[in-house]
Amino acid sequence: MLTKSNSELEKSVNYCSDKVDSFDSTLNKLSNSISEQGNRISKTESRCLNLELEMEKLHSNINFLEQDKLVNNIEITGIPMTDNENTFEIIKIISNKLNIELDDKKVIKAYRMTLNKNKMNCPSIIVNFDNTSTKLELIKAIKLRALNQNGLLANEIHTSFAKNNVYINDQLTKDNKHLFWLARLVSKNYNYRFSWANHSGVFIKRDEGSRFIKIISINQLKKLDKEKSVTQLW
Repeated sequence: MLTKSNSELEKSVNYCSDKVDSFDSTLNKLSNSISEQGNRISKTESRCLNLELEMEKLHSNINFLEQDKLVNNIEITGIPMTDNENTFEIIKIISNKLNIELDDKKVIKAYRMTLNKNKMNCPSIIVNFDNTSTKLELIKAIKLRALNQNGLLANEIHTSFAKNNVYINDQLTKDNKHLFWLARLVSKNYNYRFSWANHSGVFIKRDEGSRFIKIISINQLKKLDKEKSVTQLW
């Protein structure tokens, strides 16, 4: 009787042992499967990250080429829009006010940008010259007047216009305009005294004695926004 009981106990133990071995085997298979899935996910995430970086690089290159096409362009803001206006005449008057002799042949195109119904601001005037030096001469002249606290006013262009400031800057691509806007927000929140943009890019500077920082991407601004205080970045 005792022998029979021992035999049954042995069978029971062996059965349990087999079950444990089977469970261990299944668990190992599941563990290996999870590990393989984890490796696949890691590889996929790595590929996605590389793809995002490649896309960002491609986008940056396209933006660079687009900006390069605007090398001879200026954007004029602050001039009210009127019916049947002559943008060529406007740029000639501006040049005269800045004491610059402008040859008509140097102006390839002068046009008003399309009116954006979602914005209250008056559309800018774009002028395309046949060379870069004419563009730089105009930008330098208007900045010099501003430094002398004698900025160009719209009513100098036409007496019916208001006494608001007229600005002349490099025409920027849509991406660079957005980047410049964000850079100004970061500058304001983190006490950078200077922020500017031109054909060469977008820049910020802490103070007179500091080196400038060239901003090339939104991710770069995110790194500067350590407190995430510029909500437009996130």
